[in-house]
Amino acid sequence: MVFRPLSRLAAAATLAVSLAALSAAPEALAQQAKAPPKPAAATIAPDTAKKFITDMGNRTVSVLANQSNAQARNDAFTAVMLDAIDFDSLAMQTLGKMSRTVSPTDRKEFTELFAAYVIDVAVQKFGTTQVSNFSIGALKDQPNGDIKVNTVVNT
Repeated sequence: MVFRPLSRLAAAATLAVSLAALSAAPEALAQQAKAPPKPAAATIAPDTAKKFITDMGNRTVSVLANQSNAQARNDAFTAVMLDAIDFDSLAMQTLGKMSRTVSPTDRKEFTELFAAYVIDVAVQKFGTTQVSNFSIGALKDQPNGDIKVNTVVNT
C-alpha cells in the first residue's frame, strides 16, 4: 500500500488512463502541455503512515471478524473504505491527464461510480473470508514523498 500525504490512500488504475489517452483530442493535449507543474507533495513521517495503516487495518479486521450478518458486515466494511480511501484523488489519478478536461458534473459522477465499483470489488473479494490479523512490514520512502507500507494479512 502507498500512503500519500495529500490523499489518505491512493493508487492508480492504468486501464482508464490508457483509454483516456487514446480518446484525447489534439487540442486538449496541447492545452495540457501548457499546464503549470504541480507543487511537490509534502513529505510525511514513516511513523504517521504506519499509524494510519495500523488504525485502518485494526478497524477492518474488527469489522470482518465481528459481523455475523452479511449485510451488516458489508455495510461496516463499506464505511471503513469510505473513511480510509480518498476516492476523489483516486478517481482523478485513474482518469490521468483526461481529468483536466472533464466537466465538474462528469467528474463527480465518475468519482461516485468509481468508488461504488472499487467497494463492490473489495466486498466480493473478501466475501466471507475471516481475517485473523495483519502485520506491518517494511516502510520505504518513495521519491515523490509517499511512504510505501508493506502489510501481510493472515486469514
